[in-house]
Amino acid sequence: MADWDPFAMDDGEEEAAPAASASAPETVGNSGGYGEGKVAIPEEAVGAIIDKLRSRLNQMDDKPWLDFEKAATPDLSLYTPTCSLEDWKHKDVDLVIGKGIAYIILNRPAENNSITDSVNAAYCDAVHGLHSRPDIRVVVLTGRGKMFCSGMDPSWDGVPTQARSSQALEAADKLIAKALKTGIFADKEQASMVPFGKANYNFCQLPQLTIGILNGSVMGQGIGYVCSCDLVMCIKSAFFSLTDVKVGLVPSNMAPYMTLKTSNNLAKRMMMLGETFDAETAKQRGFVQYVVDDMAQAQGVLKEVCGRVTDMSPIAVQKAKKLAYGVSGHPVLEAVMWHTLKYFNESLTTTFVEGDARPWQKTSIDPIEPAPW
Repeated sequence: MADWDPFAMDDGEEEAAPAASASAPETVGNSGGYGEGKVAIPEEAVGAIIDKLRSRLNQMDDKPWLDFEKAATPDLSLYTPTCSLEDWKHKDVDLVIGKGIAYIILNRPAENNSITDSVNAAYCDAVHGLHSRPDIRVVVLTGRGKMFCSGMDPSWDGVPTQARSSQALEAADKLIAKALKTGIFADKEQASMVPFGKANYNFCQLPQLTIGILNGSVMGQGIGYVCSCDLVMCIKSAFFSLTDVKVGLVPSNMAPYMTLKTSNNLAKRMMMLGETFDAETAKQRGFVQYVVDDMAQAQGVLKEVCGRVTDMSPIAVQKAKKLAYGVSGHPVLEAVMWHTLKYFNESLTTTFVEGDARPWQKTSIDPIEPAPW
């Protein structure tokens, strides 16, 4: 018998369908209203299919449709920092910390801030360290030179070479084994990059408000950096170029973050056609919130945003971000309603421990003058 879809829907009226045998699906002709080659599925067979599907789903380790908290939690176990924020050793990426604010600055202007092994290590070191800095409330990601980021450097194969602790290696092996069970990867070699795929995700889950300030154009994987930020501003002369498909690659790492910023249809078109577009178009598509004349004006906008963030409860800001990621893409069912109520209750018990004093407003967030970029 030809393959059939047990959940296929037909245009014919339900009452026109003939009675089905309980022993096997019955093929009926046009007179039955199903069309030639169609199958009437007994109710008990449909029930068995649903029961088996429910059983398979319950056996899964992760249930993102129920575990909203896990869907919005960073995974820092896979990475071993090469240095701390206090003992910063990187040259290709600068880290500057001010009062309530930190700057991650791509510092390869002569190479258009292309992403290399050393740049990736510095980026991950900064993200890892900032997860444990509640005193920092705003994180700026920017660059020096004429371009924000030109994407992956051709000299780097994308495989990080930094040493990892035994705990990180063990966590990576567990994640690879988990990935292999899905059947998505043919072998362990294909799945070897799985542990490194959470760098942008961990940046997305930083407890601070993250602001991308684009000093120039951005290409390729640099757009992944842009899409990982909560808020983005760029100079009006900047262009965005997604050229991966032109060299035979799929922009896979950034795809999930692109669809968080813009519609699925727009993201698909951009990836398939390798589009290049200007700053105003980026704003219209949701990638950018502020288009500024130059970096001096960007500094002014940054001051304004930091002033607004000062008024916000840092715990509430963090939970709002986690809530948005946790419920993203879910239908508004009871589980979502309960999860949102849980976060509301948590904000009541953590934010108002000192009544309406709003202690966070007593400490300002001050962008560094002159701007460190």
